[in-house]
Amino acid sequence: MTKCNRCKIQILDDSLLCPLCRGVLERSTVGAYGEVDSYHKDEMAGNASSDENQLDGEEALGDKKDIASMDMDDIGMDEIEMYESKSVMYPDVKPANKKIRMVIKCFVFISILVECILVLINYLTYKGVKWSLICGAALVYLCFTVAYCVPKNTGHRSKIFGQMVGSIILAILIDCFLGYTGWSLNYVTPIAIMLFDITILVFMIVNSNNWQNYIILQVAMLLVSLGFGILALTGVVTWPLLTVIAIGVSAIILIATVVFGDKTAITELSRRFRV
Repeated sequence: MTKCNRCKIQILDDSLLCPLCRGVLERSTVGAYGEVDSYHKDEMAGNASSDENQLDGEEALGDKKDIASMDMDDIGMDEIEMYESKSVMYPDVKPANKKIRMVIKCFVFISILVECILVLINYLTYKGVKWSLICGAALVYLCFTVAYCVPKNTGHRSKIFGQMVGSIILAILIDCFLGYTGWSLNYVTPIAIMLFDITILVFMIVNSNNWQNYIILQVAMLLVSLGFGILALTGVVTWPLLTVIAIGVSAIILIATVVFGDKTAITELSRRFRV
C-alpha cells in the first residue's frame, strides 16, 4: 500500500504516482483502518522462510522505497508508464474530468444564448446605448473564469457565485458611468440570476453523487432574486417582468429540489441552518 502526503490518501495498489496530484507516492505500512496492510502481513508471515527468499524480498522492498523517495525529475517517464501499465490506478479520475469539461461546455453554450437574448432586448429597447456588447464582454470574462476555476476543483461553487455577483456589480457600475438608464437592473441582473440558477441545475445533474451540496446556492439565489423583487416594488426596477421570472425560476428549482430530494435535501438544509 502506498500513500500521498499531499492529498492525504492511501492507494491500495503499487502505483508510483498519485492519481489526483500526480505526485510521487510513499510506501505505507499501515492500512486505511490502522491495520498493517496485506503486503506487510505477508512479509511478516514469511519470516520463517529461507534467508535467501527473505533477502530477496527485502531487496525488492528497498528498490520500491528508493523509487518512492525519488523526485519527479529523477524518475524516467518510460519507467513510470511501464510500471503503471502493469498496475491499476485508484481512483480513476478520468470520468470526473469528462464531467467537468461537459459542465464548462454547457456553461459556454448557455452564455451564448444569454448574449443573443441581450442583443435582441437591446435592439428592441434601443436608446442610444449598446449595453448588450458590454454584457457580452462580461459573459466572456465569466466563461473564462469558469473554465479556469472549475478544473481546479477547489471551492468552484463559491468562486462561480462570486463571479456572478461581481458581474452584476460591474454591469451596475457601467450603467452608472454611461448615465444610468436602468438596463443593469431591469435586464442584466434577472438574466444573470436565471443563468446562475440553470448553472446550478447543470452542476447538480453532472455531479449527481453530491447534488445536495448545491442546495445552499439555490437558497442564496432565491434570496438575491427576492431582494431585487423588493427593488421592483419600490420602483427602482422599472421593468419588473424579468425580475418576477427570475424569482419564479429560483423558487421552482429550490422547491423541486426539496420535493424530489426528500430526506436528503431536508437533512442538508437542517445541517446548513443548524435547525
